[in-house]
Amino acid sequence: MITEISNAFENFASLSKAETSWDNVGWLIENDTSIINNRKILLTIDLTEEVLDECVQHNINYIISYHPVIFSGLKRLNRENKIIFLCIKNDISVFCPHTSLDILMNKYLFKTIINNKNCDEGSVSKGCVSGSNVRSVRDIINILKKECNILTMRYSLGTNHTLDTIFDNLIVGVGACSKNMMDFANGVVVVGEISHHNILHFVSRNCAVIIMEHTNGERMYLNELKSILLNNIKECEIIVSSKDKDPVLFL
Repeated sequence: MITEISNAFENFASLSKAETSWDNVGWLIENDTSIINNRKILLTIDLTEEVLDECVQHNINYIISYHPVIFSGLKRLNRENKIIFLCIKNDISVFCPHTSLDILMNKYLFKTIINNKNCDEGSVSKGCVSGSNVRSVRDIINILKKECNILTMRYSLGTNHTLDTIFDNLIVGVGACSKNMMDFANGVVVVGEISHHNILHFVSRNCAVIIMEHTNGERMYLNELKSILLNNIKECEIIVSSKDKDPVLFL
């Protein structure tokens, strides 16, 4: 399965597309698969203890975790590395694609918002996707809330803008990618997370900003990823984690 999963990603999201100057991608935990009989894969954005428990309960030995379970260099192993120990103990191997998937995630997010055959599919720059827009700020927020299954979403409007303003242009980027959008102006910015000062930057450039929180835009891609993997890996069972969720809550 390790080879099959690797080959599948090479077909549609090669690790060569990742930002390897700082990112950590690929098989970050690789166990002996000769003793494993099942062909179950669990998809998640973050590998938390709750997600790992779910994996063990379902007798799953392969996890595809979008965010790297090991990010910076490890100099020692201790109780803070509990997830790594538990993966090894339970013969669970972990593959982390991270930035190799970003363009596909952003294309999917853009198409989900536009959903109009008369609009272009967007162009890619620095991993973000931008193009023509036909929807109001309100409509975009409602679409995203429905797709992410959340009740609230933060946003910022510039001078003379309302929720019913329709901008001609749209740019999207999951996660913390606002730094890659700084040249954008006169449109809607949809982003995972963004600093206070970057919000002010975009507002000064005649933009509305919609903030999805870091993982919500990433997570909405998992069912699409499941479909792609099922077309690339034969006779396997793929489960999207039910325990994976954004850690930010609103009261």
